[in-house]
Amino acid sequence: MNKITFIIIFLFIVSSLNLYSQWIPVGLGTPLGGDINELKVYNSKMYAGGTVTLFRSTDNGNNWNGCIQGFALYAWNIAKNNYAIYCGLGSSTMYYSTDDGETWPQMTTFPQLAGGIHDIECDNNFIYTQTAMYFLKSSNNGQNWVTENNPGGFVLFYSNGRLYSAGAGLKVSTNNGTNWTVIFNQPTTSIFVEDSVIFAGSQDNGLYRSGNYGQNFINIIPGYIRVNAIYKYNDYVFVAADTMNPPFYTAHNLYVSTNKGFSFIKRNQGLDSVSITSFTYHDNYIYISVGNYGTTNVAIYKRLLQDIIGIKKYEGIVPESFELYQNYPNPFNKTTIIKFQTKSNGLVELKVFDLSGKEIKTLINENLNAGLYQVEFDSESLTSGVYFYKLVTNGFESVKKMILVK
Repeated sequence: MNKITFIIIFLFIVSSLNLYSQWIPVGLGTPLGGDINELKVYNSKMYAGGTVTLFRSTDNGNNWNGCIQGFALYAWNIAKNNYAIYCGLGSSTMYYSTDDGETWPQMTTFPQLAGGIHDIECDNNFIYTQTAMYFLKSSNNGQNWVTENNPGGFVLFYSNGRLYSAGAGLKVSTNNGTNWTVIFNQPTTSIFVEDSVIFAGSQDNGLYRSGNYGQNFINIIPGYIRVNAIYKYNDYVFVAADTMNPPFYTAHNLYVSTNKGFSFIKRNQGLDSVSITSFTYHDNYIYISVGNYGTTNVAIYKRLLQDIIGIKKYEGIVPESFELYQNYPNPFNKTTIIKFQTKSNGLVELKVFDLSGKEIKTLINENLNAGLYQVEFDSESLTSGVYFYKLVTNGFESVKKMILVK
């Protein structure tokens, strides 16, 4: 290979990597607009609720249309059960759709909804809603509502037989909202729960994590930080937070974890000027909504998941075999690059283990297309020593050794 050819290939690879490292505006030129507060995906259709109305997209976010006709202010709450999709408005009104988002009749309003609907959540038996003054539930898809003890929160989340309410603190109910127990005493702005793991975003003290249903919490992202949104997909956790540096400056940050929320790194690239309000995953992309539409004129962005979590694909290369390469540099201090190639599409798992065989970190647990990839491994708080990394995909397995020197 001559020098000119090498330079051309090198520039092609660099440009390909840069191409896939950008946040892409979504829905430009369509009715999508205003501040979006919540994103949801149901049956491959996307829903975005915000200050203008509830929007719906059937083509991966390229085009959007308003669902609720007329002036529908603060459509910030979206939930679904086996019967319908529900949307609650700040104007104390609830709409629902039983035809996959095509039509949205208004539900009968009740006096208890006065003051605005703060959030909606569903399980297999009930719809729950929190208003400014009441907590209510319905066992017949919203035809009738029962007032229960009010936990006084603003955000609801249901997981594994437990209903959570976040506000002045974090409370949990194990009997469908009849009784509540405080499990976290700090003002809580956002939550995400998966089985026994709870992520609680505080108003001004960062992110907390519990692995035992809230018996105790660890401050995973400390500091004078307000957490605005939390989302988990597979082993990846995404956190939108504002670092508040008084008296006048606020920094917007996106934190990403690839190990189920045990540690986080910042992935702010291109997002320093926007305040993230919600996340969702759809068709290999992470979508984010932003709450400052008036200054950016963009309500939603998307980015390839593999790029956010640090996976880079070399475009234009179609391997003829599976292979796991030796990391470089090796030995390494703090970070190293691991390359691998797969000749067919499928689930790819790349994990790191210590000398005893204990799993330390999941670098990749994702469906990838055939190609040549690289991922950066950050040793974070690990001590010096010998570690192993293992690739598993499509019946292929390979293990290699790497040495950390600090």
